[in-house]
Amino acid sequence: MAKLRMKIIVILTIPFFLGGIAALVFFVASLQDSAQAAVPSWNNLTTIYYNPAQDDPANKFIEQAANELKANLGQAGKTLTVVTTPAATPAITLTVDAALPELAGRNDEAFKLFSDANGIYITGKTPIATRHGAYALLEKLGFRYFFRHPMWKIIPSALTSLDGLNEINEPAFLYRRIWSSLQDMPNTQSYWDWQKWNKLGGAGIYDAYHNYDTIVKPVNVGTNPEWFTYSSATGGSAKQLNVENQQVIDTAKQFAINKLSAITPIRSSASDLVPLNSIPVSPNDGPGWEYTYDKATGTYVPFYNTTNYQLITDKVFGLANEAAKTVSAALSPNKYVGVYSYAAYSCVPTINLEPNLLVQIANGFNYCDQPYKERIENTAKKGATIGIRDYYDVWKWHADNPPGLKGYAEIIPYYAKNNVKVINAESGDGLGARGLLYYVMSKLYWEPNKDPQVIMNDFYEKAFSPAKGPIKKYYDMWYLDATVTDNKLGLSFKYLNEAEQLAVGDAQVLDRIRFLEYYMRYLWKWRQRNSMTLDQLKVFYTEMSKTYTWSVVWFKYIQPEFTNTLGGLLLGKGLTRAELDALSDRTLPTPAQAKAWLDEGLAAFPDPIDAPPMSVNAKELAPLSATMTVDSGIYPTLPSVTVGGDQSIFIAAKAGETVAVDIPSGGGRYGDTGTKAQFGYAWRDSDGNILEEAAQTLSPPFQIKLAVPKTDVYLLDIDIVGENYLNFITLNTSHPASFRLRSHFTYNRALYTFVPPNTPGLIVGMRAGGGAIPASLKVYDPAGSLIINKSYSADFVDENGVRNPTSGIWKIEYTSRLSYGADLWILGIPPFLWHDPKNLLIPAAGSSTVPTPTPATSTVPTPTPSNLPLPSLSSLDRLVLYLDKSSQPLQFTGSNFASGTSYRVKITQEGTEKTAIDLQRQDDTILTATITSTHIGSLPPGLYSIALLRLSDSYTSTFSKQLLITKLGDIWSSSATAASEIKGDGRIDINDVSRLFSKWNSVRAEDLAEADINPGPANISLNKIDIYDVNKMMANWSPTTNP
Repeated sequence: MAKLRMKIIVILTIPFFLGGIAALVFFVASLQDSAQAAVPSWNNLTTIYYNPAQDDPANKFIEQAANELKANLGQAGKTLTVVTTPAATPAITLTVDAALPELAGRNDEAFKLFSDANGIYITGKTPIATRHGAYALLEKLGFRYFFRHPMWKIIPSALTSLDGLNEINEPAFLYRRIWSSLQDMPNTQSYWDWQKWNKLGGAGIYDAYHNYDTIVKPVNVGTNPEWFTYSSATGGSAKQLNVENQQVIDTAKQFAINKLSAITPIRSSASDLVPLNSIPVSPNDGPGWEYTYDKATGTYVPFYNTTNYQLITDKVFGLANEAAKTVSAALSPNKYVGVYSYAAYSCVPTINLEPNLLVQIANGFNYCDQPYKERIENTAKKGATIGIRDYYDVWKWHADNPPGLKGYAEIIPYYAKNNVKVINAESGDGLGARGLLYYVMSKLYWEPNKDPQVIMNDFYEKAFSPAKGPIKKYYDMWYLDATVTDNKLGLSFKYLNEAEQLAVGDAQVLDRIRFLEYYMRYLWKWRQRNSMTLDQLKVFYTEMSKTYTWSVVWFKYIQPEFTNTLGGLLLGKGLTRAELDALSDRTLPTPAQAKAWLDEGLAAFPDPIDAPPMSVNAKELAPLSATMTVDSGIYPTLPSVTVGGDQSIFIAAKAGETVAVDIPSGGGRYGDTGTKAQFGYAWRDSDGNILEEAAQTLSPPFQIKLAVPKTDVYLLDIDIVGENYLNFITLNTSHPASFRLRSHFTYNRALYTFVPPNTPGLIVGMRAGGGAIPASLKVYDPAGSLIINKSYSADFVDENGVRNPTSGIWKIEYTSRLSYGADLWILGIPPFLWHDPKNLLIPAAGSSTVPTPTPATSTVPTPTPSNLPLPSLSSLDRLVLYLDKSSQPLQFTGSNFASGTSYRVKITQEGTEKTAIDLQRQDDTILTATITSTHIGSLPPGLYSIALLRLSDSYTSTFSKQLLITKLGDIWSSSATAASEIKGDGRIDINDVSRLFSKWNSVRAEDLAEADINPGPANISLNKIDIYDVNKMMANWSPTTNP
């Protein structure tokens, strides 16, 4: 075959001006030229060429690109030579060509990838764009850099052909910053490499941050107190700048001009030296607007009411706007002044803004209580350029818990559509929790409309190929729902164990699986930290230090310099810093240690309910009434639900109809009737197209009417916000509809949901705290039996599961105090709820989500006949359970515990079911359970009846003896004897104290079993009957509690 030429080309361009482009979107042109000759094979490709004269002298971007191509392709088995004089063909040619017609009108980071018979060309509009193109080429060949550690770098086993390559790419956002403190980061170079590989940063810096104290130094407070504001009427330390002082205004203007006039490049978040295109004039973090100094009177006088957020916003933005106007006139309209929309200045300003004012709107700290999207859109309408200040990780908020990736990903298309120019996202070094979040977001910054699931599926395939199935289940579970529960931890260990079995012999994949196992161990142990002994905490600290080099958790916050960290807990228990340092071991766990950790996790959560979160396509939904007859006598329509916050409601309608959504009433956060609601909504079809959207302040009752252009299932996204407005509204529609959980509900409500046939597990979760307490949850099966019955008197996150739930209509009742409401979620079934069962939307027959349901002939299920022998209980290994023990094993002995079905114990009191607990079958005679506070924590002390339920046919066997549920210290009653099976009585009184003192200092095994109720800190009182046991008894003192 004749030798062919291949070139990679990079091309210089004129500077891109931020304000001159109406919209930045990712664009891929796949223009196939029928005459385009085939690219030569990799065997014929030997050279990478670039012209150093085109390169950026400070960064050597094109040289970096050439060396990266050479090094990475070399790891894949292809040896290439880098040359700087025109190469013989075929070659990879790196070029800069700002005049290339296909790049006209695009931003400074746009590049073109092209192949023909002469080779491969990478043509950038600027040198940095050419480097982006080199990384894009590597990705097309199968290379990846998923997380910012070399273990997550993927080298393909073979290079594919790039025939017909013809693409143009540019980022959707000019500056893409996922930043983190470098303190205690184990490998800073990997951090920079990952940023560059995934094309973060930008061709210039467009930033905002808190900086009043750099514009006017606080040391000036002594000579010019009138330049500052203060929190105290007596002055003291300066907090903010007096934004009305003319000297301050002039200083801020000159500060911005001086900074933006400098020609020295600034290091970006990707460690590139690039031009500084914005400088902030933005308040210091925190409050301090109450007082300023009056030179005329020599006193401190009131300045701004600290809660007058609109006034503060206008004044803060006014100062920044004056600086922006000055910069535009003195330098260029393409040089920007940045300012945060944050905290006390988070309102939409009432003043008009300069187009070179870069407003970074914080996705948090919204004191104005204006809807987030309204802040973005209405601030843009005032004339400013918009950026986003986001929080991908803040340790004191998240503590390395999972991130809720779905929510972060789904808003990126909105940002791109609304002409957001900058994303400035605070992040961390805990890659176990957020590594995939950072990677997915870096890709969406270039392709905002790409399905995140496609990005994630590529990750599963390339990082875990033989084990991609269970890894997908693991990540998809956390993607859809980030709440940490025992069942999800159990499923995670189960999936990771399955992955290990599939990856035997693949060391790299096994390392990545173990990385995730170590993270699950952290999640599990971190939740137990407050109940750990000192020795257990020390072991935990050493274990986490062994994961340091992999950045499994954010190690900076394992150490004691910060409050509420693991190291801080240990120092609080008396360890010295030297003793703590001695616990640190930064060698990775051995395979044997890794296996022991995994086995321990599997044993701790032995039988999780297989009920992962489910996601359903709107196209697959249909009214329940189309599948089965709904008897309104058995399933009556319930009162319309009251909701708060952001909601998603699916509504089915036919072409030409009008969907009317009624909002008849509402309530304020503290139970008042309220007067108005800030109500925003978007009406989308099943393809995601927005047909109508609005944001308005309305007073109930009101109604919105939505046009229906085609027969479809539509999604109504609503947003209700306002501290001084209605926080909750009641809504209804006559069309088939469903809320998609997770949803925030309030007041006392009941809703229906549908369990499809052959569902292996159902979980109903509830979370509330603070103003929502007390709260309760009841769940009824299709026959009306109470399956879950929980009451809560303290902050809680709770899940309750049912194995093999009966198919049909289930009812969920919940109560919470009306201050804040409670969060509900459903796992294992399509997460839809509605108050009218006939109009409840469910996955249609034949959908991809659930098996095709059999049309029901009756709304009340008939138990399946069984020829199995009837089970019976003969004994329990304990008849007393303690409310303040974290876990207690319980063994049931009996007969005819047949395989192939599931069993549950029902705990009742005076004929009312209080809770139900799933059992694990060991053999025909033994059933077991581990009882935790989730099962019994809400029950009052007392005697309870128990019964065994076989789920396959609902057969129930009652146990002859009662069970005492009580607290530690309940060791004796007035009627107890040595022969009594239950010696307590559900209360702790003088009988218990007298009994304990009769055993004082005894070391007899039977006495220790009875009265050694508190091992004390670090087990100091274990196997002793002493003051620690008295203290526990007194802490639980309850002489008036009756069984």
